Amino acid sequence: LGDEMDDGSRGVRTARRVVWADGAKYKGQWHNNKAHGKGTFWHADGDCYEGEFRNDKSNGYGVYTCTDGTVYEGIWVDDIQHGQGQAKWPDGSSYVGTYKEGRRHGIGTYHWTNGNAYTGSWADNAMDGFGTYQWADNRKYEGYWHKNFMHG
Repeated sequence: LGDEMDDGSRGVRTARRVVWADGAKYKGQWHNNKAHGKGTFWHADGDCYEGEFRNDKSNGYGVYTCTDGTVYEGIWVDDIQHGQGQAKWPDGSSYVGTYKEGRRHGIGTYHWTNGNAYTGSWADNAMDGFGTYQWADNRKYEGYWHKNFMHG
């Protein structure tokens, strides 16, 4: 592992540098030999998570940046997107809304690069329930969806 120093707050230790054999790195607060508090973790593949940790897992608010340029910013529970968040992809598409167990679920808005957008209910990463789909040419469908298909 790396060098550690006590910051004096009830056993929380701040790691100056922790490096694993596969090249992954962590810098931040440390407790009971685990990432705990605010920190930054660089995966061996180059992806990076900066935010809150609890018991060695992403928990709370954080930003995950992939090497391909994809960025997720929002709430995490045990290393999984869960709660309010937003994602942006390298092609320019984006989603702002609720996640459940790493998938779009609840109310949210997705913007495609062609100018189309959907705002409404999501279930298991699909448009599902009531929502509004607006095409770039201003056509609009407002109604029910089931697994990404207009339904009703």
